[in-house]
Amino acid sequence: MDRASTEQLIRNIFDARKAGEVDDVMRYLTPDVSLRFPGSPASETLARESSSRDSVRAHLVDLVREWRWTGYEIVSTLIDGDSVAVHIRQSVVHTPTGKANTVEVVDLIELRDGKVCAFVEFVDTALVASLAQR
Repeated sequence: MDRASTEQLIRNIFDARKAGEVDDVMRYLTPDVSLRFPGSPASETLARESSSRDSVRAHLVDLVREWRWTGYEIVSTLIDGDSVAVHIRQSVVHTPTGKANTVEVVDLIELRDGKVCAFVEFVDTALVASLAQR
């Protein structure tokens, strides 16, 4: 994929995530996709690993239910072949508590045949935990 196509793919995924459209996100993922959010196991909805299409879908459903995106800004994108690093700022609301803030995130994405085959998200876990705390 060329740079413009890769950037458009990433925007399509983030736009679908912001809209809460899990099925739209899923169409950009390979059948064997993996999704990982490193972090404390205390935040099981966020910090976990999913390594099958069904478990990735279930993880995304949980994320959409618990974390509503009210906006995002792509700060920078680094592309090296099929490897992509994206720095974004997400405006989020933790739905159960109603707490909102802007969160800095770095996503490491691997592509294969024009789709995402691996996705690792690094987020400010202390800020996320504070939003989730009742």
